[in-house]
Amino acid sequence: MRRAARGFTLTEMAVVVAILILMAAAILPVIGPMRRQSRLRAGAGEVAGALRSARSLAIARSATCQVRTDTSADPDEVRLYLPGSITPDLSGRLPDGISLVAPAGEASAGFFDPDGSPRGAFSLTVKDDRDDRYCISVSPGSGQVGIARVKP
Repeated sequence: MRRAARGFTLTEMAVVVAILILMAAAILPVIGPMRRQSRLRAGAGEVAGALRSARSLAIARSATCQVRTDTSADPDEVRLYLPGSITPDLSGRLPDGISLVAPAGEASAGFFDPDGSPRGAFSLTVKDDRDDRYCISVSPGSGQVGIARVKP
C-alpha cells in the first residue's frame, strides 16, 4: 500500500511565489510616498515639540525663552536659548532629507514670556527634498502650537 505524498509540488510553490511578487509590486509604489510623508510629519513634530518645550521651559524657569533657527548654519537643527545663553539649552535634529525653511541666510526667532505666552504669532516651516511642506505655527494669544500641511 502506497502512502499519500505530503507537501506541495514545485508548480504550486511557483504559483504562490508569483502571486506574492505581484502583490509586492502593487504595494511598493504606495509605500515610498508614505515613508517620505512620515519623515516630513516627524520633522514637523520635532519642531512643534521644540516649540512646546520652549514654552514649558519659559514657564518652569519664569524666564523668557527664545526659539532660534539659523538655516545658514544648519538647516536641520532647532535650538532653544534662555536669556544670557550663548549655547543652546535644548536642541533637536530633523530626520534625514527634512530641513527648515527660512529666507536665505536669515535666522528666525520666536520668544515665549515667563507666563508661556508668545510675543506675537510666529511660525516655522519644514520641507522635504520634493518641496512638500508643513507649517508649525504658534498662536499669539494662547501659545498653542499647531501643525498644518502647506498645499503646493
